[in-house]
Amino acid sequence: MSADVFAVAKADGGAPAHGPYTSARAQAIRWQLARSDGVRTIRDIQPMTWSARVDLRVFAGLTAIGLLLQGCAEKAPPVAPPVPRPAYGPPPAETCAVAPFTLMQGGTNAVSLTVANDGGYCPVEVTQPNGKPFDAGLEPVRPSNGHAPIRTWLGKTSINYAPNAGFTGTDHFSVRLLVRGTPGYTTLNVAATVLPKGAALPSAGAAPAKTGS
Repeated sequence: MSADVFAVAKADGGAPAHGPYTSARAQAIRWQLARSDGVRTIRDIQPMTWSARVDLRVFAGLTAIGLLLQGCAEKAPPVAPPVPRPAYGPPPAETCAVAPFTLMQGGTNAVSLTVANDGGYCPVEVTQPNGKPFDAGLEPVRPSNGHAPIRTWLGKTSINYAPNAGFTGTDHFSVRLLVRGTPGYTTLNVAATVLPKGAALPSAGAAPAKTGS
C-alpha cells in the first residue's frame, strides 16, 4: 500500500468503507487525493468498479490497434498504375503481314496485306519522310467486308484493318493522308487477303507487318 493511501486509512481508523485496498482502489484513492481539498476522508472515496476497469482496458486496446493500423497504412508502398491499352478496336491479329513498300508522299501507293480472321486487326503503319505521323486521314473507299480506322499511335499513322467475323477472301479500301499546310494528299490503295482463323501465311508472299516510310 502506498504511503498516501496508508495515511488516509490510518486517519480513518484503519477500517476501509468499501472492502480491501486493492491496486485499483489505491489508484482511485490517489486520484481522489490529488484533487481533494484536504477535508474528504477515505469514506468519501468510491472504488473503481469492475465494469469501469474493463471499459478502460477495451478502450486502450482499441486505441492501440487503431494506431497500429494507421501506421501500416502510412508505410504501404505506392502501387504503380497499369500501362493503359488503346481504348479502341480489337487486339492485333496473331497472323498479319504487310508486303514491303516505299511510301511516296503526295502520290499513290499500292499496299497489300494478309491477315487471318481471328478477330484482330492488321496494321499498316506509315510516317512522313521526317518521321512524324500524318496530321489527318480520310477514307474515300471503305472496306466492303471489314473496317479500317485511321489512328495515330506511338508516333506513327496506323491504318488498322480488321475483317468482319467469319469473312474470308479479298477486300479493298483507299486512304488519303494529309499534312497541315501542304496541298494534296498521299493515297494508299490497300488490297487485303483474309485467311481463315488459324491459317498460316503463304510461304512466298507478304512479309511480316512493316512500316512504310
